Amino acid sequence: MRKHLAAIAALSVVLLGACAGPDQPGAATSPSASASVPEAPTESGPEPISTVQTCAGYYDGGEYSVDHRVTTWGPELGGLDEEGGVQVTVVRDRLQSLLLYANDETTPALAAIQVPFQNALSNGAGNPEQVAEAAAAFRTLCEDAGYEFTR
Repeated sequence: MRKHLAAIAALSVVLLGACAGPDQPGAATSPSASASVPEAPTESGPEPISTVQTCAGYYDGGEYSVDHRVTTWGPELGGLDEEGGVQVTVVRDRLQSLLLYANDETTPALAAIQVPFQNALSNGAGNPEQVAEAAAAFRTLCEDAGYEFTR
């Protein structure tokens, strides 16, 4: 959080300096304005979580879990009405949130589940069989990683 605040503060100083007129202190041409701006820290993104944690994020939650939504809406990808489009968008976005923190092992498996949902939204050509195959492969990955299924 402090890194983000420091980056925001640094950006604010730069923007204020750029907006100041030539007769105002802190103008962009002032050497002191650019010299006092600390360099913003760089981040490569969120740290990946373990495979078991990713599996928990996918399977936990009962009827609200990503798994439940995938198994409910995956077979419906062939023909979506307006409500189906909304639900498929939710599935795609939840998978994307898991992908944000996924490690190198789980990323390809989650992406394979997400692609048919994205295809259904972009061109109406989502393949339910691809969803079923990808979901089965992800389940195997989770079993091999030691995730304990509750159902």
